[in-house]
Amino acid sequence: MRGAGLGAAMTIVAKARKTFRPLYWRVASLLPVPARRRFLFLARHRRWPDLRDPHGFSEKINWRILHDRRQMLVDFSDKLEMRRLARERVPDPAMMRLPELLWQGDSLEDLPDLQAVGPWVLKPNNGTGTVVFGPDGRSREEIIRRAQAWRSSAPGELLGEWAYTQIPTRYLLEGRLPGGGTPADYKLLCFDGEPRVIQVHTERFSDAHSLCHYTPEWELLPGRSAKWRNDPVPRPERLDLMLEIARRLSAGWDFIRIDLYDVDGAVWFGEFSPYPGAGTSRFVPYAFDEYLGSLWTLPEHLR
Repeated sequence: MRGAGLGAAMTIVAKARKTFRPLYWRVASLLPVPARRRFLFLARHRRWPDLRDPHGFSEKINWRILHDRRQMLVDFSDKLEMRRLARERVPDPAMMRLPELLWQGDSLEDLPDLQAVGPWVLKPNNGTGTVVFGPDGRSREEIIRRAQAWRSSAPGELLGEWAYTQIPTRYLLEGRLPGGGTPADYKLLCFDGEPRVIQVHTERFSDAHSLCHYTPEWELLPGRSAKWRNDPVPRPERLDLMLEIARRLSAGWDFIRIDLYDVDGAVWFGEFSPYPGAGTSRFVPYAFDEYLGSLWTLPEHLR
């Protein structure tokens, strides 16, 4: 009976989220963060989380969001600071490149001439998934207006992602990666300083967006995203180098995701991510979420 009731609740929440998305987020925002995280988890994963004794990967991300307050989370979540940390850990630019930093500042009014700097990406330093690519024909005023919304949305507040709330908002303008288009995005899931699973995103920002999971030996894993396609991709040319870079970048972490690109004959740094998918990305089958969770040992002194 309890299972049937939970199933009915999941169906109602899923339908409400799809049909009444603005209301869904409004309801979520009114809940205390612990209840909000459980509400979001139920809506996305269609099951109730165990956040007292988490076992699955998504549950452990949610546990980190609610309980982990280490300063290193803040340092490695600031997109400006993470550039410094990445270069400190991998000093050789021939081993790993960083996108050119064209500008950084507190005020969008101080942006340089966006038509004169070549292809660029504008992003805040505190958050994820908030970017503007250019030039794309929009006016400077339109770009600034869109980017200003990032500050008013209080990064990290709605999802309860503590680290982002500790970082004062600044903006950075980086040069786009060479080659044009959207390169494959290699996201290495590193546990205790060792890359164990590689997520590969292709055709991001399009209807053909695909996500596959591989072992470090490039064996396709059975888990996939419930949201996107699952189109296999060839082994990247510089896989071994990416694995070594990920080891250096993830040293000292129980878990961190390292985002890299293999473009134009070189490996490029993307970012560190301590809260992948904000703990709301659903994998199928669920056993794959459990497998990823089994790789992650939470710090005992925080439990």
